[in-house]
Amino acid sequence: MAKKKISLQAKIARRREQAEDKDISGKASAVARYLGSHNSLDDHNGIWGNRYFFENSDLKITHESGEISGGDGAVGFFSQTIYYKRKLVFDEGGAEVVTYIPGKWEEALDALESKALQVQKMLAAKNKESSRKKQETEEVKERKKWGL
Repeated sequence: MAKKKISLQAKIARRREQAEDKDISGKASAVARYLGSHNSLDDHNGIWGNRYFFENSDLKITHESGEISGGDGAVGFFSQTIYYKRKLVFDEGGAEVVTYIPGKWEEALDALESKALQVQKMLAAKNKESSRKKQETEEVKERKKWGL
């Protein structure tokens, strides 16, 4: 029986599916946000948003999102890239994966994501405590204000 040839488009669709199943985008986003540095994008020409950047000896992750305002209204944008040892291994623009090359870099990303999630959890707890203290302070002010 002859082996059925799989089209290039089908192979690409399968790769996109693999990247989505492995949540490469979510992992990269967490690493860039919680372990990387942040820059605001604001060029005063209708473009605003956020850029998160993470880099170590092997991985370089850039995550950008925001809005471009024009005469027709605002349009959102999102992009994310991952380089491993200076080679582009993942690229996502809008909501579409345009490059995904599986490899050893994914193990490094998984390990970094674990650290990023720990930082996220710590920051969430810190923010919760800060909110609680702020609420207590406001309550004390209100009690004084009303003599209660």
